[in-house]
Amino acid sequence: MNMPEFNKLELLAQVALLYYKEDKNQTEIGKTLNISHSTVSRLLKEARDTGLVEIIIRYPTSTIPSLEKELEEKFGLKQARVVSTAEDSYQGLVRNVAQQAARTLESYLKDGHTLSISLGMAVAATVRAIRATSPIHVRVARLQGATDNELREGTDLVQTLASYFGGEFKIIPSPWKLKDPQICAALLQEPAIRESIDVARSADVALVGIGVMDADISTILRNELISAEGFESLKEQGAVGEICGKYFDIQGNVLDTYFNHCTVSVDLECLRDIPTVVGVAAGAKKARALLGAIHGRFINVLVTDVSAARALLDLNAETDQT
Repeated sequence: MNMPEFNKLELLAQVALLYYKEDKNQTEIGKTLNISHSTVSRLLKEARDTGLVEIIIRYPTSTIPSLEKELEEKFGLKQARVVSTAEDSYQGLVRNVAQQAARTLESYLKDGHTLSISLGMAVAATVRAIRATSPIHVRVARLQGATDNELREGTDLVQTLASYFGGEFKIIPSPWKLKDPQICAALLQEPAIRESIDVARSADVALVGIGVMDADISTILRNELISAEGFESLKEQGAVGEICGKYFDIQGNVLDTYFNHCTVSVDLECLRDIPTVVGVAAGAKKARALLGAIHGRFINVLVTDVSAARALLDLNAETDQT
């Protein structure tokens, strides 16, 4: 069947819509569009092969209820989800945890909610794993400014999420990291930035990644927002992790550091006022940062893997004894 390319794409989309969205069988589609059953079958295959139709299989990740209950009781968490997974790569581990984080996040979102998000590999993977299946409208806001890469490429996770949920989005119109604390303080008083931050801090639900003091997996270092020397200096000042570029110690105290005063984001203390803050983190290297985030009450829902969960409990037991 020869036809102009534009019409062909329209036909592929129409066949796919009838089959996947309206649950029509191939015979019904053939009668509706006046084409043969074999043509419908061929067009459905072509729609998949060309990427017009993307089939996503949400293979259920297994969790460990006993470990989840222990975390909830030990730390007073609203919910803990611990993925039972063994991955050779850190990226694979993050993907598996993010699948569970997406399902967990979706369970808290309701029509009319505002969702605030931070940056980070785990947050980005969670966003990619979300597939809104119910007709809810969620406003999505950023908890921090944009990286240089985002500013250059015009990409933003909040836009992606807003397209899933059919809601509006709110960015913080500023770079995330500035060079001077005074410039940062002045920018934070700008009406447009102040308004965006007020929206983010008044969210119903937040999704945050938890950065660590490990050079191999630090978002801050990966985006070249700090020098190696500056990173080591933060360690010496007691930093165990960061959320939104704000570093804290293992007791959950936000540090009075030069770097913290140069980042455009919400204050971490504001997270305590958001009803549900989902922290997503993978790997045992996250244990110290997780403990600090929990002590600081920056998160109240944790989605992680078995190695991180056990390392967190072991670390907490050690610190209780000292």
